[in-house]
Amino acid sequence: MRSRWTSHSVLLISLGVTMAATYVVHRLTNERENATLNRSADQLRQNIESGLNKYLTVLDSVRAFSMAKVSMSRPQFHDYVEALNLRDRYQGIEGLGVALKFDSTLKEKIVEKAREQGISDFKIWPPSGNPQICPLVLIEPTEKENLAAIGYDLFTDEDHRSTAILAAEKGTPAATGTSVFGAKENKSKGKGFFILMPGYNGGRLPETIEQRRTNVVGYVYCAFRTAPFLQAIIGRSTNSGIGLRIYDGHSMSDDTLIHQSLEWPASVNRSLLVTNSINVASRTWNLVFASQPRLLLDFNPTLVTFFVGLALSALLWRITITQIRAREDAESHAQELRESEGKIRELNTSLERRVAERTAELESVIEELKAFSYSVSHDLRAPLRHIGGFVSLLQSNVVIASDEKAQRHAAIIAGATQQMGQLIDALLKFSQLGRVNLAVTQGVNVNKLVQEACETAIPANGDRAITWRIADLPSVTADPTLLRQVFANLVSNAVKYSGPRSPAVIEIGSESLDHEVLFFIRDNGVGFDMAYVAKLFGVFQRLHQENEFEGTGVGLANVRRIVSRHGGRTWAESIVDKGATFYFTLPKTG
Repeated sequence: MRSRWTSHSVLLISLGVTMAATYVVHRLTNERENATLNRSADQLRQNIESGLNKYLTVLDSVRAFSMAKVSMSRPQFHDYVEALNLRDRYQGIEGLGVALKFDSTLKEKIVEKAREQGISDFKIWPPSGNPQICPLVLIEPTEKENLAAIGYDLFTDEDHRSTAILAAEKGTPAATGTSVFGAKENKSKGKGFFILMPGYNGGRLPETIEQRRTNVVGYVYCAFRTAPFLQAIIGRSTNSGIGLRIYDGHSMSDDTLIHQSLEWPASVNRSLLVTNSINVASRTWNLVFASQPRLLLDFNPTLVTFFVGLALSALLWRITITQIRAREDAESHAQELRESEGKIRELNTSLERRVAERTAELESVIEELKAFSYSVSHDLRAPLRHIGGFVSLLQSNVVIASDEKAQRHAAIIAGATQQMGQLIDALLKFSQLGRVNLAVTQGVNVNKLVQEACETAIPANGDRAITWRIADLPSVTADPTLLRQVFANLVSNAVKYSGPRSPAVIEIGSESLDHEVLFFIRDNGVGFDMAYVAKLFGVFQRLHQENEFEGTGVGLANVRRIVSRHGGRTWAESIVDKGATFYFTLPKTG
């Protein structure tokens, strides 16, 4: 009876340890999955915000171009938008246009002027009694659905009007609520929204809200189709097994649902649910993440711990019974040996030998159990440490192999990723400049930086004839590493775009102003049309074809950002085929 209770006690204790270990591993697993959800939520929010900033940069460039030319013709606007290559580089944009604000008393003159420019059937619609109107006067691409919107008065729709007022008062882009594009029978694919970016008289943002309301002259109008827009930004960002829903506004219902991923689970575990809010052009979007239910066939640390614990409990119970039976056998033999002295000696010898053998076996089993326990413990910790790193590798082999449609989508994504790899790397480098801390140093030797930039640019151009005219340049207070990059970009540009000239003449000089030092780099190269100077320092903005001059279109954007972080200014002047001059300033100190 005593031996039975001993074996049962060992079994109960080992089962208790197993249940405790299972509970701990279950808690750790849930914490890991919650951490994975939170990481995915943060990453996707960042992807949407950075992707949206890319699109808003396009709107800003269109605003700078169009608002500077209020009387701009349709061909000029068409050529400008055509150069942006919207379909390939900015998926989801259905239409890009300009709406101008007028008093309603000028309606007839607006209609007459539009018809003179070639829009024979132009009209302002729908009719309204508002004292001010804001008709859409330009739109690209010139497709049938877009052309149907020409003349549409933004102020006649309450959502569009309130969005336009909000954008004008804040001086920032503002998004409308969800709209339905095209046929109503296909609402899921036709959902979209609009973003309005205000433009002001004189091109500068007025200081007060009242001045902004008065001085706003119009808006850059951009229509987005939600599905391709989100596919372009987050199509390859979500993890397998993690579902995503996006709602417009704070209310989360079927009416405000604008996106749902294929991985959204049929049943949602509230403990594995994460909600994030992001600002999309002054409008709130709610992102809801949910984890797929874990399958029994998946690697599950909780189940592994439970079954390994059961196996160890059974093994310990078996060892205990074996030991108890050995002890009972020893006691039985001892009793028999007491009956005979001779037999006792003989049986004692035999018993000692058997006990030694059983003890050795028991010690061997115990050592094996220790090694097994360490191995199990190590193997349980290792997946928990590395699961985050392996998830991204596992998801590429889970769903796609059995789904032709998913394979096709994956191929499209892979192709697009390969095509835009260099541009994304360049944009990443550009974005990192904004986070680098300035290591400002007094008395930076600018002559040395210029000499290094020239020496770096010369070997790449072989035996070209280049005449350098470099003045004695003053020392400044700046970050020498970043300032070296400014001169390297500007000098390499001068060398590159003066390639057709022999000899090429490159002049580098400076001028002392009241509160700042001006530097300039002048060349006799191909130059550029000053009509497009506004886009010169933009990200990925190029004024020449890639087959003429190589580059990513980020160098001058980096120059502007570095100079701006030092508190300086950048601009350029040029005449086509007669060279170009690039200027930048740095503040004086001391």
